[in-house]
Amino acid sequence: MDRKEFISNISASLGRAQPPASPGTHPGRFPDFPEAEVASETARSDASHRSSDLLEDAAAALATTGWKVHRTETIEDVGDVIASICQEIGATNALRSGHDILDEAQIHAALEREGVNLRDMTLDDDMSPDERAEARTSHRKEVFQTDVGITGGDYVIAETGTLVIHPRKGVSRLTSLAPPVHIAVIKRGQVLPSLDELFLLEHVEIHTGNRHAAMNLISGPSRTGDIEATIVHGIHGPVETHIVLVG
Repeated sequence: MDRKEFISNISASLGRAQPPASPGTHPGRFPDFPEAEVASETARSDASHRSSDLLEDAAAALATTGWKVHRTETIEDVGDVIASICQEIGATNALRSGHDILDEAQIHAALEREGVNLRDMTLDDDMSPDERAEARTSHRKEVFQTDVGITGGDYVIAETGTLVIHPRKGVSRLTSLAPPVHIAVIKRGQVLPSLDELFLLEHVEIHTGNRHAAMNLISGPSRTGDIEATIVHGIHGPVETHIVLVG
């Protein structure tokens, strides 16, 4: 059984859409680092050239993994979409990550119009060590009491409907894991064909010191099953996940 048939069988068993017919290059392992660098540039270029098709593939795959998918043509529309989601679920408070895309979308203004209190998880650089520790403790408590966590993302995997987030300064993994509802925003051009490309890019960036090893791979809302295969949502993370695709 080849790789394509294996993935297709799993997708069919899970009731999901079939993976893209042409998921892109499959770099595999590159023991020679210069070769990996060349392959990573090729993967980025391929993803850029296919960005429109990959966004469509991602939208379909995300829906099959349980994401509620929203589409906008421009970044200016994102704030209104997020505000509408918050209004629909009755959210009164939200926490956001430090992803730049949320600043571009000016989500603060949109949520303020709907009466949603939005807090930022980013810590001030001017804080003393004691102030920083106190703020982290406060954030940890607050994130479990908020209605919605709002983040950007680094990539979406078109083949699996997976959002990729690298925790870093201003990007706590709790923002996407602790609140009962998670909203993510991704632009066209951030979609990779498959996990092969993701792991290749990670390999190169870790090797060059541009990335540490931690990352979150999020494929829809939290769900788990007991021994009788009864699926329960929201046990280990959000019960509801939304993603706004821009472009």
